[in-house]
Amino acid sequence: MTDIAIDQSPWRFLISRNDPTKTKITSDKPIEREDLNVGQSLISIERFSFTANNILYVSMGNQNRYWDLFPAEGEWGNSPAWGVGRVLESKSDILKKGSLIFGFFPLASQCIIQPGELGPRHIVDNAQHRILIPTNDICIHLGSSFQNRRNQFVSRQVRGGNLWFFPSIHKPVCHS
Repeated sequence: MTDIAIDQSPWRFLISRNDPTKTKITSDKPIEREDLNVGQSLISIERFSFTANNILYVSMGNQNRYWDLFPAEGEWGNSPAWGVGRVLESKSDILKKGSLIFGFFPLASQCIIQPGELGPRHIVDNAQHRILIPTNDICIHLGSSFQNRRNQFVSRQVRGGNLWFFPSIHKPVCHS
């Protein structure tokens, strides 16, 4: 097993669509507020979990369109994962900078979403490539009350057997 330290620049963990045993970590250019279109929000992914579901997302990526959620180049795919993110920048009236949200995110340090409101604490990602996929409506705005319970929640999850990855809190280490 080899440890790979990831620096603080934006990154993505990509998986070969043809051979899921092949993976790579890519560095991306930082996304700035100027890169966002009106209605979009830049999310810093603070935590995501690796569970048996991730294997399903990879194995059924083409059939169930999981690869379409967070497109990558060529043979590579970016699998979704359940996670918690914080809004770094926003040109949306629905999500304000600093808000916490829970939902499907890429295996990455950041992503752009286009939030639409479904209810007082429930949003949908209206990004064109995600709007027709049933999982696009699972982002829940967590608000400040989540901040106080976050460490307790993650502690329970780790004890419960789920592996939570902390890409923006610590320098993450991946094992390959």
